[in-house]
Amino acid sequence: QACQVYNHGKGANPPSEWKAAVDETKGQIIQDVITYYSSTTGGYSTTGGWDTKCGNQSCWTGDAYEKIASSPWFYKGWYTQDYFNNSGKCNRSHPWLNQEEFADILNAWVVRKNGSDSDRERILPTTINSCAIGGSGGNPFSMNELKDKAGGMGGAYTSVSSVSVTYSTGGETAQVKLNTNRGEVSISGSEFKETFNLRAPGYISIRSPLYNIEKK
Repeated sequence: QACQVYNHGKGANPPSEWKAAVDETKGQIIQDVITYYSSTTGGYSTTGGWDTKCGNQSCWTGDAYEKIASSPWFYKGWYTQDYFNNSGKCNRSHPWLNQEEFADILNAWVVRKNGSDSDRERILPTTINSCAIGGSGGNPFSMNELKDKAGGMGGAYTSVSSVSVTYSTGGETAQVKLNTNRGEVSISGSEFKETFNLRAPGYISIRSPLYNIEKK
């Protein structure tokens, strides 16, 4: 952001090129237009809607202008406490979940749908007391406890072999489809995001309604 901060030295003594530009355009009035600007799209602009070469969701993420411009903020997995890379990471060095952790998210989804209010109150990160979120702690289910609880509500998840998503025309992730030890399961994008953010360990989170999931 340094390039956008007012510099008193340059403001009081503007470079000759700046002064020349002002003098040469004196009295000229430009017509304003509505534009959309993103600091991470490498100079590409859009009139609104999907910022992709094809103009819709069918070529996201491959032909998104943020990807074409090599934006460091595009397609980012969040595992930090806030938006700074040097903020808390809860002893993690990456945002990837292992099999047990990802299956645990699905067990949280089962219990969240079918459990009691007291069950839902315990759907918290297993790390909540060592890495508090918003200053709060709690009494989270352990992974084994949550798996047993889900097992009593129709069956527990223990593994995920593949995952894919679909996108809505409104710019959100519409559906998350997973192949698991219990077969194929589909979860709405909003429901998966809510459950993920309630249960994912550390500070790992999905911070946008438009997201993708990959199996590494």
